[in-house]
Amino acid sequence: MRSEPTSQLKLLLVEDDASVLAALRMFLKSDYEIHSASTVSAGINLFKTLQPALVLLDLRLPDGDGLNALREIRLISATAPVIILTGYASMGSIEESLRLGASDFLHKPFKGFELKSRIDQLTGRNAPPPPPKTPEENEEQKKKELTELEYRANASAMFLHDAAGPVTTAMTAAQFLNEAITASPDHFDQSLHKMSKLLCDAMNLISGLFEQSRSIEQLCDMVATEVPVLKILGPTIDLLRPKIRSRDITMNVEGKLEHTRLRVNHLALIRVLSNLLHNAIDAVEDNTGRVNLTMNLEKKWVEFTIQDNGSGIPPQYMEKIFEAHFTTKPEGTGMGLYICKHLIDSMEGMLTVRNEPGHGCCFSVKIPR
Repeated sequence: MRSEPTSQLKLLLVEDDASVLAALRMFLKSDYEIHSASTVSAGINLFKTLQPALVLLDLRLPDGDGLNALREIRLISATAPVIILTGYASMGSIEESLRLGASDFLHKPFKGFELKSRIDQLTGRNAPPPPPKTPEENEEQKKKELTELEYRANASAMFLHDAAGPVTTAMTAAQFLNEAITASPDHFDQSLHKMSKLLCDAMNLISGLFEQSRSIEQLCDMVATEVPVLKILGPTIDLLRPKIRSRDITMNVEGKLEHTRLRVNHLALIRVLSNLLHNAIDAVEDNTGRVNLTMNLEKKWVEFTIQDNGSGIPPQYMEKIFEAHFTTKPEGTGMGLYICKHLIDSMEGMLTVRNEPGHGCCFSVKIPR
C-alpha cells in the first residue's frame, strides 16, 4: 500500500467497497496519509498501530457491524474523530453511533468537498482545534444532530411519496414497450429485445425498492383483522403459479385449512409467505425442484413451514440472513428476509430457519392463534 510523506496527518478508511476506497484515496491523498482496511478486525488492528488523526468508518462490513468497530475504537481512544459512512441506516444505529461519540454521520452518496471540509475541521488541519465542549453543550449538540437526521428521514419519506407516481408511469411504459417488442420479434433488432427486457427488469427492481421502503416505515400502522387462512394462502399461491409453471417445479400444499382463522394483517402475512416461497423456488433446480408448504395447528400457534430441496444455506451465512442488505443473490437487495422478520415480530410471531447444506432448508412462520 502506497503512503504519502510521514509529515501528513494519517486517515484510516474502514470500507469494503473498492470503488469508494479508490475515489476517497484519490481525493484525499494530496493532504493526508491514507491507510485502509476492508474488515472490522483489520481496521481495529490498523487503528491500534497507526493512531490516526481521523477514521472514516462504513457501517456494513464483511465480518461485522461497523458499530462494533466504533465500540472497539472507543475502548482504545475516547476522543479520536470518527465519521460514519453508510448507504443505509436505521434511526437506532444512528442514535447508537452518536451515543458512542461518532463525530458525524454521512449517507452515501455524499459530496467529496463537503466530506473533505468536515475532515479538515475535525483534524484541525486548517484551523486550531475548538475548545472542548461541556457535557451540556455535547448533549445539546446531539439533540440538534438527531433533529437534523429526523428531518432527513422525513425528507426521504417525502421523496418516496413524490417519486412513486413517475416511477409507476415509467414502469408501466417499460412493460408496455417490452410486450410490444416481444409480440413482434421480426420488426425489432435483437439488441432492442435485450434492452427492453433490461429496462423492464430495472423498473421492477426500483418498484420493489419503493415497496420495501414503505414496508419498513409502516410496520406500526398495520391493522389486524380476523381472516380465514384460505384468504391468505389462496392469493399467495396464485402469485407464484406463473413462476412455478415456467420452472417446471413441483409444489405441494398440505394441512387442514378449511376452518382455521387468524387475527393478523393478512396482506403482511401474504407478503411474508410469498417472499419465502419465492426464495425457495429460486433455491431449487428447474424440472427437479420441490417446494413444500405445510400448515400445522398447535395449541398456541398456527405454523407455516416452507421447505425446499435446494442446496441449502452455507453455514457461514446463517447468522446474517435476517440482516438488512445481506444477500447472496447478484441482483438481490438483501431486504426481503429483513422485512419478513420485522413483519412477523410485529405480529408477535416467530420466524426461524432450519438448514442442512446440500439438502435444502426449511423456514418456519409461527403466528399466535
